[in-house]
Amino acid sequence: MLQTLFLGVLIGIANIVPGIGGGMIAAVSGRYYDILDAASNFMSFKFDRKSTMLLIPVAIGMIVGIFSFSNLLELSYEKFPGYTVGTFLGLILGGLFHMGREQKVLKKDKLFLFLTGLVIAVCLFFFVIPRPDSSFQSENQSWWYLMISGMLGACAMSMPAGIDGSSVLIILGVYRNAIKAISDFDFSVLIPMGLGILIGLIIIVKLLNFLMKKNKEKVISVLLGVMMAGSINIFKNDISAFTGSWTVYIFVMLGFMFGFFVERLFKEK
Repeated sequence: MLQTLFLGVLIGIANIVPGIGGGMIAAVSGRYYDILDAASNFMSFKFDRKSTMLLIPVAIGMIVGIFSFSNLLELSYEKFPGYTVGTFLGLILGGLFHMGREQKVLKKDKLFLFLTGLVIAVCLFFFVIPRPDSSFQSENQSWWYLMISGMLGACAMSMPAGIDGSSVLIILGVYRNAIKAISDFDFSVLIPMGLGILIGLIIIVKLLNFLMKKNKEKVISVLLGVMMAGSINIFKNDISAFTGSWTVYIFVMLGFMFGFFVERLFKEK
């Protein structure tokens, strides 16, 4: 029970740190498919003892991890916004580079899927999705936008390999608002995002359970392409953070190295 609770805490923290992802933590712990199956049973109203004893401590641990770590992230945004943006971009790129090597996306069939996801997402980010004031600091988003962002974030955080919900929220421009809302208990943001997360989980858990069993490597190849496009979008939206001082790139490199090696450290365990 305590081990599962601690796993939940790690998953919760990972879900608000870009580049790592709760799904990855669950995967490297060896419990990802157990949690996915238990969640799928729960969504189907199959409340067996095994699933319940797994999901309850994981859920409690996630809540503890998210609320205990959000204040530190909010403080870093306020005091060191440029360095925070650079570090998180590096984290995302490092995780993507590592997962790209793991999934061998340069192979002909996977490269096509990776490029397909990249091109489609670049077109969406540059020509369809409106540019926020800053991917980290955009404010006053609508109720519906927050809910849809929560849905997409929930879908991403359920992925087992480098596709994390916090990166998606950064790309959509709601990450800073979400972290601030958690710190301040701002229910005008937490309620729509919470509803979106719930709806997203209900939709994605069943779909993932099917897709990951049938086409796991193909799905991840496309998603890695989407996340690479998202990294380009972060740079575009926060261009001022990368042109103000060259020292920002030191933090990008530090973030990259951490994002690359942290998965390897977890996997070695």
